[in-house]
Amino acid sequence: MNWTPSPASHAQTSVASEQRRLEQLDQTEEDDFTALPLIGARISSLPVFTDAPGDEATTRAEYALIRARAKTADRLVKRGNFDEAVALMLNTETLLKNASLRATALNRVAAYYFRSQDYKKAADYMRQAWATSPGDVANACNLSAVLLTIGEVDEALNLLLQVYGQVFDHPQLAFPVHFNLACAYSLKGENSKALQNLLIAARADPAAVFTAIGDPNLDPIREEAGFVRIYKTLVGMMQPSAEAAKP
Repeated sequence: MNWTPSPASHAQTSVASEQRRLEQLDQTEEDDFTALPLIGARISSLPVFTDAPGDEATTRAEYALIRARAKTADRLVKRGNFDEAVALMLNTETLLKNASLRATALNRVAAYYFRSQDYKKAADYMRQAWATSPGDVANACNLSAVLLTIGEVDEALNLLLQVYGQVFDHPQLAFPVHFNLACAYSLKGENSKALQNLLIAARADPAAVFTAIGDPNLDPIREEAGFVRIYKTLVGMMQPSAEAAKP
């Protein structure tokens, strides 16, 4: 999606902005397995297992099972066999013992529903994933983003606050947590908290905030002096790079 930033931009819809924030839902490939639709943790990046007894062997087998079935389900979706893909991943979830992998299977189903624009179903399966493997910051970021899409602002906020403290141990998640908090507080009319979290998100990942700054969830704070300052700072940081990249 191409977007020219402007502090007064109101052209995008909430769904369009969430499409951007969850863009990795549509970037999976058959030769790679995206375990989490927003954060993009990939099973293929995990260490290769060697022969091991007991629980390690079971876990290794479960990784292999979910990787293979996710690839098959992705192919089914691409061919238009949506219900068959969902059924395959739900069946996979029932076969797994590892809670994190069960949540991964449920998140995969949520991703399919998100792509089909059934955001409520996507949220339902992400809720199940969260209940299966609670405390996972990435899952919380994914679910909160979808909840904001369907207007469940309080639920999104409560979820983010539950995992807020973990960001100190996972700095790579500072942007999605704080950006989603900024959106939630903006929608609730708590402008100071919204701006504070937007600033933290911008410090954590200026490029990501610059790309997402047109999110309509931030419209309630768009005319605030603090927002304009953040925006102008981001423009000053990003535009030189954009100019240098021109042929």
